[in-house]
Amino acid sequence: MFRHQWLYVLACIGAVTVGISEAQGDGFTDPANWATYDYPDDNATDGYTGVAYDDVHDCVYFAPWIGSKTITRYCKPGAFDDPSSWETCDVGTNFGAEGGYNGATFDGRYVYFAPFSLASGVQYGDVLRFDTLASFCDPTETNSWQRFDALANADSISNAVYPGGFAGALFADGYVYFAPNRLADGTTNQSSDTGEVLRYNTNCNFSDPACWQAFDYSKSPTCVNDPECHALGYSNPCFDGRFIYFSPGARAPSLFHGEVLRYDSLGDFSNEANWATFDFGEHCTPGENCTDPDGYSDCAVDGAGVVYFAQIRSDTSSNQSGEILRYDSKQTFTDTASWSTYDTVDNAPLSKGGYDGVFFDGFRYMYFVPNASSKSWPTAHGEVLRLDTQASFAQPDAWAIYDYGHDPNGCAMQPGCSDPDGYDDAVFDGRYIYFSPSFNGTTMHGEVLRYDTLTVDGVPIPAVGVWGLFLMCLLLMTGGTLIARRSRTATA
Repeated sequence: MFRHQWLYVLACIGAVTVGISEAQGDGFTDPANWATYDYPDDNATDGYTGVAYDDVHDCVYFAPWIGSKTITRYCKPGAFDDPSSWETCDVGTNFGAEGGYNGATFDGRYVYFAPFSLASGVQYGDVLRFDTLASFCDPTETNSWQRFDALANADSISNAVYPGGFAGALFADGYVYFAPNRLADGTTNQSSDTGEVLRYNTNCNFSDPACWQAFDYSKSPTCVNDPECHALGYSNPCFDGRFIYFSPGARAPSLFHGEVLRYDSLGDFSNEANWATFDFGEHCTPGENCTDPDGYSDCAVDGAGVVYFAQIRSDTSSNQSGEILRYDSKQTFTDTASWSTYDTVDNAPLSKGGYDGVFFDGFRYMYFVPNASSKSWPTAHGEVLRLDTQASFAQPDAWAIYDYGHDPNGCAMQPGCSDPDGYDDAVFDGRYIYFSPSFNGTTMHGEVLRYDTLTVDGVPIPAVGVWGLFLMCLLLMTGGTLIARRSRTATA
């Protein structure tokens, strides 16, 4: 009998877990689950290109774009719309940092900010790191914020030439990887790109060049001798547990491409045999199984090991930028059959396209971050795209869109909500999704958009965790008798 009770407990855990998975995200189009907040509501801290979540201290960090040196963070348990929950730090004035970052990541203690460009337009390589155990903005704590100039130390970094101009950072298996985007050669030539990936060993001294490595697959004999290999111009990377994928962005400001770069983290970082590229657009047939799979900003991996890439621009048309690229990592990387696309602009849900970020909620849904529907920034929008990964990728019902800013019962009804359009990247804290504000079509803005994935019809879904599920099901199956028997005081 006792053995059967344990089987019931396990069955109960499975059923409740599935139930929570089914319910999470069911309030996607309910405006009550969405909100915005702009702290402080001024132009000094507007425009971010990257966001990182510190899951130890429950804080969200926003990385400032070119021209800004002010980093903003929000920490719970403070209310989202409570100014005391927010802080800013001018890392330029207080710690000598340069600003102009493009991407951020968290390694369990430190938050890293990927250097992209100075206000002058010159790409640079001064990586910024914050120790989350220190005060956020106390200039007397000299080790709270640290900088390492990879470009200035290039001669001492293995294989480094011009390590800088990055567009995305990722922490994976003890290393922080920086995605190569623009050539940091000291000029303002935006048409020059790079394939030089930089990584840092987080178990090593941050200021020691020996703890850093660089590798440029585009210069390897394998790539040089392959007419289909370019391996230049990448954006945010993602990790499937073994391989790291770099999102194919642009080889020049307007030459978007689809050549995914992949590194096998089990192999030597400096060995070209552990690197490969594949461009699905060079092998698919437009009009049959693709449109124009070029120009991707970010990637994310779902629970089944499927990699999704968010398209921000393509070369076919200025208004064609919603073709989501998908790769099944259980299949051969260079096999065309392992890849597929779905065009959300020409097919249901008829989205506006132009997504500058993608992430998985850990349960079921893949979310795509709205930026602009064309190459023209005035077309910025706030239409969040969502995919149900448990449904067929090509099934129109698997896709949904929601625009809080254009819902008459949404932003218009919220005090302080202005123009939630144009975002760059997002993070998930286990319940809420935070969208990092960038350009809203008129100006750089700071209106953070947040979505509550765990509220349906105004009722929060309990986030009880594994042990919570275990105890809850144990009580249900035993009527509390087992626990009561364990805790009963002995009598003489």
